[in-house]
Amino acid sequence: MTKKSNYLIGVDVGATKIMAGLIKNNKIEKRVKVLTESQKGKKAVLANIEQAIKEIWQKNIKAIGVGFAGQIDQKNGIVVSSPNFAHDFKKVKVKKYLTKKFKKPVFVDNDTNCSTLAEALLGAGKKHKYVVGLTLGTGIGSGMVFDGIIFHGQMVLLVNGAIPLLSTTACAALALMLDI
Repeated sequence: MTKKSNYLIGVDVGATKIMAGLIKNNKIEKRVKVLTESQKGKKAVLANIEQAIKEIWQKNIKAIGVGFAGQIDQKNGIVVSSPNFAHDFKKVKVKKYLTKKFKKPVFVDNDTNCSTLAEALLGAGKKHKYVVGLTLGTGIGSGMVFDGIIFHGQMVLLVNGAIPLLSTTACAALALMLDI
């Protein structure tokens, strides 16, 4: 008897587009792109995320992971704030909304944390104990993975008595790279 493969769904929510992928055995089997319509507000964004997930839905979905730029309360699955979204897109309970709609476990985190974790587990970083990811786009994002676990938290790095204009996580990554 063969074991049934479970599918995962990964969703990257940007200010202009939502990219969703259906993943089986660590390979993307299907992709979809949907406009975010972030200027239309919270209800439109949530409806578009839901649409993207429905377009790639299969039986045996194990879990859904969602990445957003900005400040995320990953423990509760809440987007605290995200750049380039309408003013009403604050403290949005994404996990609660999607769990209710799809009846599956939902994980929400910062998009750079998500991409760094994927790179650490499946990509160029899989043979390394420490992996640091940096993204440059509308803003600067960073993520760190230690022994296969994403780092969540804040650190401050002082360089010559000044705090660089980077996120606190980027500062911690810099400290790690500089062995401070």
